[in-house]
Amino acid sequence: EWTLQPGILPRADGGHCIIDEIDGVVDSDTKAIHDALEGEQMVKTDKAGIKADLPTRCALLAGGNPTYTRFNRHEPIAEQIDLDPALIDRMDLLFAMEDEVDEARDEAKADHALDAYDELSQAEAAERTGEYEEPDGEVADPPVPQDTLRAWVAHARQDVFPTLTPEVKDILKEFYVELRNLNDGYEDDGTTTVPAGMRTLEAGIRLSIAFARLRLSDTVEP
Repeated sequence: EWTLQPGILPRADGGHCIIDEIDGVVDSDTKAIHDALEGEQMVKTDKAGIKADLPTRCALLAGGNPTYTRFNRHEPIAEQIDLDPALIDRMDLLFAMEDEVDEARDEAKADHALDAYDELSQAEAAERTGEYEEPDGEVADPPVPQDTLRAWVAHARQDVFPTLTPEVKDILKEFYVELRNLNDGYEDDGTTTVPAGMRTLEAGIRLSIAFARLRLSDTVEP
């Protein structure tokens, strides 16, 4: 008998999926994640007599390394990421984490890392000898207590479903049309590269609704 083992995205259904070094794990066999991130978010399989539709309704956060180890701020980001353009197009947001060389900041980061390692090693040594004591010092209070934040997020996900106001629909439409025309697309002679598709508009809708949910608002406002 054969059994079906779901991949990481179906297992993350209803939650979040985090992939590190995605440039090293995505290959021709994992292009199925294109469908998993599209539209109804579903992986369909029909193998060895097993036919199944596996939901993949999750948020995906992926990190990876630039092609040349560091980002060049003077070149387009997408050209410096070794991923299928079709997969990049399914990402709502792209962030370039630049490694900026700054002597003063590098020294401060080095001091912090060395002090943290030193404190941990001393604590481990003291714990082995039974001489460990909790360090004195103030613990920073977060802006929102953790229990409140958890309840806030749960309430937003389960009970808050914002709708788009007419003003917001006009703003999103204008945003989409302007992007489509960045390369004079409306004067296209058949050779112009259009920098945005319908997925870009859909991403704008999702992000707008997410911000409204964060405010626990029933409507998306300009």
